[in-house]
Amino acid sequence: AIVAALYTKLTADQSGGSFYDDLGGRIFTGMGPQDADLPLAVIGIDASSVESTYTKRVEVSSFILTIYGDIAAGATAVSDIEAKGFSLLHGAEITPTGYDRGVLRCLSKDDRDHDEEVVVSTSVYEIEATTS
Repeated sequence: AIVAALYTKLTADQSGGSFYDDLGGRIFTGMGPQDADLPLAVIGIDASSVESTYTKRVEVSSFILTIYGDIAAGATAVSDIEAKGFSLLHGAEITPTGYDRGVLRCLSKDDRDHDEEVVVSTSVYEIEATTS
């Protein structure tokens, strides 16, 4: 439910110049295809914990947003896409199915690596989803 809500958040705005548009709609959950065109983004849950009381349940999950870009386009192109993802997610509220609300925050931003062909930007976020 959390990954689905994140995907919805990242794909809601499909207008020109949006996060979605800059990626050509290539936003995947879990793992992207091996031979997909670049750039692309992948979101996946890294770890989760659940606390329950008599009146509510709180799930805290960390997830990773990874953006892959063609080295020929340059690292700046990947950073520009990452910045749009950060603007969409950091401090945002989403409502995963089965929860009253979820609050997102960035834990680490734009950790970049590259090889001869690909620039990779990795950002780690946390969501605290609650239900009563």
